[in-house]
Parts: sequence; structure tokens; C-alpha cells
Amino acid sequence: SVPSAFLFGFLGFYKLRIAHEVDSMALRKDGFCSLAGACLSCGVLIGYFLMVEAGIWWADGVVAMIVGLVLVVAGAVSLKKNVALRWWSRQFWVTEASRAATKRRARAEMSDLSDS
Repeated sequence: SVPSAFLFGFLGFYKLRIAHEVDSMALRKDGFCSLAGACLSCGVLIGYFLMVEAGIWWADGVVAMIVGLVLVVAGAVSLKKNVALRWWSRQFWVTEASRAATKRRARAEMSDLSDS
């Protein structure tokens, strides 16, 4: 868990820095995903030490609930920020160029069928 916390933390911050430089929303989301992995790894470490070393048997469950709550809040904030993008709609994913290409392919297929 220790290597995961360091590796995911380093990768997360590095991805966020690069995402800011190249203005990439996808890389930014991936950076946050890596930081979530670091958060989970840290939660495992904290829960383990509190449970095994300090003898607090219920600590692992409490740490897991706190980490889960932090990640749910981060996800809710992300969804709230991006709701204006309407990413669930077809228009978000299909550009005018892809529509034109689809129409060209359909016309070509129709002409191939009519030639046969």
C-alpha cells in the first residue's frame, strides 16, 4: 500500500500539471483518478495502523467510510461542474464532421446496394 500511495500520488500531481499545460480535460480527470487511488492507499495504511498498532478494532471501517465520503463528494463536485456540458447527450459526442462522414458512408452504401 505504501508504494501505491506514493506512485499514485506522484502520477496524479504530475498528470494534473501536464493537463494544465496542455489544457486537457481528459488528462485532468485521469490525474484526479490517480489521486483517488492514492487516497484509497493512504486510507488502507491509516486503517491498518490504527487497527493493528493502536488496537482500535473499529478504525478500519471508520477510515473506509471517511475515504468513501471524500471520493463521493469529489465525484459530486465533478458532476455538478460538468452538468452544463450535457455529456450524456448525443450532441456532445457527435460533431458536425462526424455526422457528414456518416451521411457520406450511408450514401455510398446505398449506391453500392443499388448498383448490385
